Amino acid sequence: MAADPPMPALYRLVEDELDREILSSQDLDGFFVAEPPAQSALVTFIGTSVRSDFRPRQIEDVELRVVDAAGKPLAYYYIGRAELHSALPSETVAGTTNVSASFFGYALPYPGAREIWPRWASGKPIERGEWRAYPPEMYESWLHVAQHAWFASGHQAKRYGLEPEPVLDGSEMINIAGFYCALGEAVNGPGGYFGSNPSALEDCLTNRPPDQPPLKLVWRNFRDAEQSIDQDELGYVLAVLRRTGVHVTFH
Repeated sequence: MAADPPMPALYRLVEDELDREILSSQDLDGFFVAEPPAQSALVTFIGTSVRSDFRPRQIEDVELRVVDAAGKPLAYYYIGRAELHSALPSETVAGTTNVSASFFGYALPYPGAREIWPRWASGKPIERGEWRAYPPEMYESWLHVAQHAWFASGHQAKRYGLEPEPVLDGSEMINIAGFYCALGEAVNGPGGYFGSNPSALEDCLTNRPPDQPPLKLVWRNFRDAEQSIDQDELGYVLAVLRRTGVHVTFH
């Protein structure tokens, strides 16, 4: 029986200025964490082709990329200085090694991104409402992934959807990240992005042709959102909508 083909790389560590790949891996542990360390982050590249007898090395000016199965970048994270420590046989990916490394001063507070990025990289279209299948504490990670993938694909912070009056459902908004996930989907389709904080939301709303009228929204079950979302955070959102001339119909 033929062996299963190796899983494609999901992460690539690249020398930024030379655009030269240092290593690639199927998984990455220690980069997306609930509480990033104050200084260096110890990460492990899981499932690499690096030889176990390689010499430790320090590299300046490196970038971490998330890529899909075809190698197309989905996200770019500028790391700066990194140090590769050791390579040991992987216990989870047969025939590969795990490489331990330090990213100096760099890790991200989106622990769910490690689980979500493989889904994004699969090449299968994101389904409407898919973000709601994750627990509410992962909505911020979904938003992080959607935002990075949105800009890496060449999109701008603006409206692309053609729905004349996008519909929001306040019952889906367990927290403020849920609001932005729902808004991005309503305005720009499944997996879409339309802001991740009040400032970014305002950028998206004001980045439109002069002859294009302000956005209209239908917000159903608004009282559910009022009860779930922090009042200050919701207040900032409503202030931005008013300031940018958005017409909201509340239900």
